[in-house]
Amino acid sequence: REEEDQEGNDSSEIETLTYHVLATYESFLSSFATFDMSNNLATYG
Repeated sequence: REEEDQEGNDSSEIETLTYHVLATYESFLSSFATFDMSNNLATYG
């Protein structure tokens, strides 16, 4: 039973970690896209 509990904890930890990484990655992408657009405006404007 202890092993089963441990596996359950691991999978939920992985899900939490994956969610956190995806959220951070999306945030990074959106901020990078904004930075890229403002760069283009500054260059071509």
